[in-house]
Amino acid sequence: VIITDNVRISPPKDADVKPPPVEPETTKGIIKLFALNDADQRPIKTNFYVQTPNGTHVAKKIYADSAVFALEPGTYRITVRAKNRSNIVRTIIVHPNEEITESFHLRNNIKPTTASTPTLAPPKPAKTNVIPNGFLSVTMQPPRNTHFIVATTSGKKIVELTSVPSGNFKLDTGRYVVTAIHNNIRHQQSVNVRQGRTARLTFKASDFQTRPTGNTAITKGILKSKIIDQTGRPLKGNLTVTNQRGQVVARANGVSVGIFELPPQPYTIIVNYQGLRGSERINIRPRETTVQTFTISPNSPPPLQKEALEQNKKRSVRDIIQEKLEEEIRRQF
Repeated sequence: VIITDNVRISPPKDADVKPPPVEPETTKGIIKLFALNDADQRPIKTNFYVQTPNGTHVAKKIYADSAVFALEPGTYRITVRAKNRSNIVRTIIVHPNEEITESFHLRNNIKPTTASTPTLAPPKPAKTNVIPNGFLSVTMQPPRNTHFIVATTSGKKIVELTSVPSGNFKLDTGRYVVTAIHNNIRHQQSVNVRQGRTARLTFKASDFQTRPTGNTAITKGILKSKIIDQTGRPLKGNLTVTNQRGQVVARANGVSVGIFELPPQPYTIIVNYQGLRGSERINIRPRETTVQTFTISPNSPPPLQKEALEQNKKRSVRDIIQEKLEEEIRRQF
């Protein structure tokens, strides 16, 4: 923000000198446009037009699947046209020094021709057990070519896109784990897809900067922690992972399954379910997946305490005292 003092100096009455007009300085904004086929999310060739709200043409790009424009701050009308596709028109506000990314999903408007031959059999009845679905939109900010993988919480891969700045998916309703891979670094986020709604996830490119790891690269392992009741049904609680110094290195709140990618070393996994707490020590090994389960009995909290007592019997007195001190330090900080 630049603040200037506006001082008016009145010239002598006989002076006929007018100060030159001051041109306001403006900084252009950037808009990046992408055209995708609505059916399979693949890039398609289109025509991009940029106009002012009163219809004055400002810029265009013909027969391309993406376009980048540097525009003065203000309001613009963006029109995207393609052969045999429904046109899309959007209004975008450009701010100084701002970068905006917009994806346009164009639908095929060619109607199938009806056959002139008589119908030999009645049409099949519509299925009544239709699975509800929703939509998921993922993006990297600022836009960077990224590998996106969408999987279920059990690890089953549903769909993936390679070398794209963003992606849009139509999925069955439920909870998913989205993995973004950039600069050979992985980050994961969980998302819940609801019927008829669009869930949005944003990954920051700054979180994928390559960090020095010495002469040898550390190969990480996977920790998969579950929370269930005595009948095996999933329960949602809070999971926290701490290292040997008691520092929190990962957490997942309000989940029944937590998946963590960790460097190989010992950790403590802590569960908090409606005031019930429990913990377990685990050892992560390179390139291996460690599966750990907390079984919660809501009507009887002692099982968690009993489990802790059973583990304490196997440890030395010194280990028990050290663990209690670490727990007290975590509570204070």
